[in-house]
Amino acid sequence: MNTQKYLTIMILLLGLQAYSQTPASTAPDAVRNFAAGTGDSAAADIEEGNGLTLTSDSDSAMEVPAPANTSGSSMAFPSEAARSNYLDMGLSLISAYDNDTTNIGGRPVRDVSYSIAPMLSWRQSTARALWGLMYSPGFTFYQHTSSLNAADHNLSLGSQFRLAPHVTLLLRDQFSKTSNPVNQFYEATGNSTGIGQPPVATVVSPLADQIHNSGAVELTYQFGRDAMVGASGIFSELRYLNLSQVPGLFDSDTKGAQAFYSHRLSSKHYLGMRYEFQKLLSSPNPVTTQTQSLVLFYTIYLQPRMSLSLFAGPQHSDTRGGAVVPTKMWSPSYGVSFGWQGERTTLAIGASHSVTAGGGLQGAAKSEGANVAVRRQLTKLLSGEIGASYSRNDIVAALSQFSSGGHTASGSVSLHRQIRDNLDVGLAYTFLHQSYADIQALSRKPNRDRVSVALSYHLQRPIGR
Repeated sequence: MNTQKYLTIMILLLGLQAYSQTPASTAPDAVRNFAAGTGDSAAADIEEGNGLTLTSDSDSAMEVPAPANTSGSSMAFPSEAARSNYLDMGLSLISAYDNDTTNIGGRPVRDVSYSIAPMLSWRQSTARALWGLMYSPGFTFYQHTSSLNAADHNLSLGSQFRLAPHVTLLLRDQFSKTSNPVNQFYEATGNSTGIGQPPVATVVSPLADQIHNSGAVELTYQFGRDAMVGASGIFSELRYLNLSQVPGLFDSDTKGAQAFYSHRLSSKHYLGMRYEFQKLLSSPNPVTTQTQSLVLFYTIYLQPRMSLSLFAGPQHSDTRGGAVVPTKMWSPSYGVSFGWQGERTTLAIGASHSVTAGGGLQGAAKSEGANVAVRRQLTKLLSGEIGASYSRNDIVAALSQFSSGGHTASGSVSLHRQIRDNLDVGLAYTFLHQSYADIQALSRKPNRDRVSVALSYHLQRPIGR
């Protein structure tokens, strides 16, 4: 994230902190899956569904349905809601085997890596605000290929402010500098991405230094018992720090804004409309695509923590720049998502079709895909997770010397065993298949397998008590 974005976020946070300070120790509002955690336990009794709780009156407070929510849903169990006014500290020791760490002379190189990942997380709440910050650096060492040794950085900021009884502001940003994007890819299988926030990367590159950054500002106003409006701004960027490491891939930027109206038909049924504008840019071959879409959406809350959403509508795109032939077209934008947070089982399913950022490809793409993730508490001390995804991406305006698109399929399975209150061990396997012709960084070996084992220690300490 560049300096200007950091300064903007810090000025907003400092100004809002001065506004929101009160002597209360817990907040009546909660953010589901905001950047620094999965929620606030003090607010768990009044939070329902997948959106934001605007007031403590659960009979009148509306949810933000998934098609208008930039945060997505969480795979955490309700009992795992992050506690506020706590400082979390942790350390993970990870060993992984990867069958394609790099290529030498066109031949994939298998290697074993060892990582040390400390973590520091801070969450604090007041009567009008929730604050969250998480920072986790990582240091990775390879057994045979020491030239790949690297340091990673992961930073998450997330805050929610109740500006008035029915007005809520959400700020979040997630930043990572990594040399092995498969790590982030695996972590992403455990979360259902918000429809309003596209993934930063479409393709998963081999080992290469890169920066991923995504953020959102969301403002909602419930102006009637059954009526709500909202607006949000989103951005994401993907930067390869050395393009020679990823021949055929491109940097990507997304900036967008959306506005929505939602009407509650009954306690379980929501109907609404969303308008979205996006500006999608790829470089160093500068191709820009602007999109506009207007979709209708419907959400039903089958249970307090179970929802089904559908959306559909037209989308217009205008692509130009570089050496491409200017292209304007209309195409449908539609999707469906299902989320459930049970006491022992969580499930997230999603599918969508729309024009999105290339995320490593030469330009914007007509993207369609589906994903599913399920997590289960098998015993008191043992939990497991299975995830799978598929996506197909066709470049809107392709140049003949670059890839016109392709598809990605992945699957992962993991087990976690709690050894003591603050100590657990995890085992994970990830399979990744990517088929993109004319992308040298991906076509040399389309399949990747990764097996990892992790030992993690966590410690919590209350703040101001």
